Amino acid sequence: MEVEPSSVAGEREFRFTYPYLWSAAYHGIDPDLRRATHRLVAQYLELRPEGRGALAQEGIGRHMELAGDGVGAAGRYRRAADFMRANFFNERAIALYRRSLTCIGEADLATRIHLWHDLGSVYELKGDYEAALSGFEVMVRLAWVCASRAKAAVAFNKMGRVWRRKGQLKLALEYLERGLELFEQADDQRGVISSLDDIGSVLHLLGRTDEAFEKVSQALRQRGRGGERRSLALSLSNLGDIQRDRGDLGESLRCHEQALELRLAIADRVGVITSRSSLAALAFERGDRIKARRGWEQALGEAEAIGALPLQALALCSLGELALDEGRGEEARRRLEESLDIAREIDDRRLEGEATRNLALLEHAGGDPLRARFLAERAYQVAAAAGLRDNEGRALLTLGQVTAEGGYLARGIDLLREIGNESELARGLERYGRHKIDVGETGAGRDLLREALAIYGRLGIRGQREVERVLSGD
Repeated sequence: MEVEPSSVAGEREFRFTYPYLWSAAYHGIDPDLRRATHRLVAQYLELRPEGRGALAQEGIGRHMELAGDGVGAAGRYRRAADFMRANFFNERAIALYRRSLTCIGEADLATRIHLWHDLGSVYELKGDYEAALSGFEVMVRLAWVCASRAKAAVAFNKMGRVWRRKGQLKLALEYLERGLELFEQADDQRGVISSLDDIGSVLHLLGRTDEAFEKVSQALRQRGRGGERRSLALSLSNLGDIQRDRGDLGESLRCHEQALELRLAIADRVGVITSRSSLAALAFERGDRIKARRGWEQALGEAEAIGALPLQALALCSLGELALDEGRGEEARRRLEESLDIAREIDDRRLEGEATRNLALLEHAGGDPLRARFLAERAYQVAAAAGLRDNEGRALLTLGQVTAEGGYLARGIDLLREIGNESELARGLERYGRHKIDVGETGAGRDLLREALAIYGRLGIRGQREVERVLSGD
């Protein structure tokens, strides 16, 4: 008869043939003796060579919990949860953090604050924003009990980031500015710098590009070259996004490449995915579709591997836009609808608007003007309600394209010119110029195309040859 291996290496193990016999024997033990035995087993397991390893800690925590040692069990569950979180076993990490919180009870406020922070961060990564906000709100309340401005500030910043991801930019800015105020009161310079970065990111989405550039540049200067690499990469990534919209694609590329190098060096998987997506977007801007596809597909695969729904939705939306640009309608629809489903599931307004806008263009290309208009209007409503001015401008251009109404195009151009998004402005000028020519206003149309051509040439982005062909009359 084959003997099953023991669950404890090097030790002989006996098992009951029938589970009900085990249950009857276990519950027949005197409760005090049972708790003492669990305590003894926990100590024995922890003294084994692998006992301090994260994988063994969950089992040890269970024995300590059954022994009545809640604080000891909480520490072991937390150690196991940290391992699961670091390796992106997100559901296991959530369950273990919750077990730890249950075991620690009302004791040790500082540990509870850290546990709620870590639990909320896992929820944020996987896209469960409501659960993340709930966790960070508990963290704030506990921080007030401890009179810890610094920890309250961390919680406000974390909530601000979640509201930013959801597209609620005014709320995001309120929370982040409150966090900054508390960090300043606590004289926490690292927190102050982090707040500047986050505020700059929100200002960028609000279309306040110059203010955003100043905030993020200030954060980068204060971090210095010798700063912590994860934080430096964040500043560089934010600055790269701003520089891209400002039209300095060379500087944007330099920032994102440096951020990727730093993130690869410290194995920051979430940051690496973000950098790959940003570099793919730059490649797409420059007309290198092969490099863009490779970058977004790699980002999608890595996002799926770590269970990061928001990053998956971003990559899917980008791949859908690329497929649309290449005329692969079926792929575009599949990618965009999958992105839209995730965006709605996690309530990410920015991604919802972008996926919807691209679906409008897909319907327009497929000859369904009513559906295209409905989707374009929906994309505009989502962006305008969230205060996403860059997205609002793109949605107006899409409305103008699918309805052939110049008023939408003119409004989109004015908005994009106001916020300084040069690349999207060039595309708007091109679309409006073509529209003017189509309705017989050839002189005005050619003027708009010449302005678009100048921007295309200055930025070095795709679209230049098509405009040159139209202007030459070919």
